[in-house]
Amino acid sequence: PIQTSSTFRRAISQKEYVEGVVAEYEAAYNTTLRPLTTTGQSTEPPNPDDLPRVSAPTQARTSVGGAGYAVNASRADGAHGYGRISQFLDKWNDWAEDELRHFMSSLKATADYALTLTSEGDLWSECFIGLYVDANHNKKPPCKADDGHMVTVEGVLGTFMGMDWSKKKQGIVATNSGESESVAWSRAIKTAIKWAAVMEKTTTNAVQIRGYNDNEAVRIAFT
Repeated sequence: PIQTSSTFRRAISQKEYVEGVVAEYEAAYNTTLRPLTTTGQSTEPPNPDDLPRVSAPTQARTSVGGAGYAVNASRADGAHGYGRISQFLDKWNDWAEDELRHFMSSLKATADYALTLTSEGDLWSECFIGLYVDANHNKKPPCKADDGHMVTVEGVLGTFMGMDWSKKKQGIVATNSGESESVAWSRAIKTAIKWAAVMEKTTTNAVQIRGYNDNEAVRIAFT
């Protein structure tokens, strides 16, 4: 509990917050969502550049904003779904409406998911930054790839703590997967360096960054 003036209040849990976001959506749309385990529809989103400017309804913006707070605070698993829907808030359409409903349904099914920080006895001074990066190669116009990354604090004994994550639509057109992966790394490594700098404020050792990537062209380029 936390104390505010002379009144004790219990802090809201991750689960309670997500349940509240979903319940508000269901009440506003007078619906009962069917729990789904995927964060988005299987259909490809339309190209925002081809859509007229239409602002999303107030409740849709509220729901997307509430879900975004959960994603940024503790729900890294929802970053892709949130990234897909948020780019249509000013280009609202039927696909976006269905996508939001699907995303809310996935949050309903996974409300009890929680961010877990695992410590297995590694000394803080011996921990390192882990950086996981991936991107696709989107051949459908406007041919801009999606990328994502996760920054962790890890140790050789099994310590694993998710610290930062992000999903983003790239601003340039990549001609192959190696290019889209390289663009993703150029963004992700800046975040990892910032976290390494924070760690180095709390230890006398230089903090190592270990990157993990599944693209051979990127591995060759970076080595």
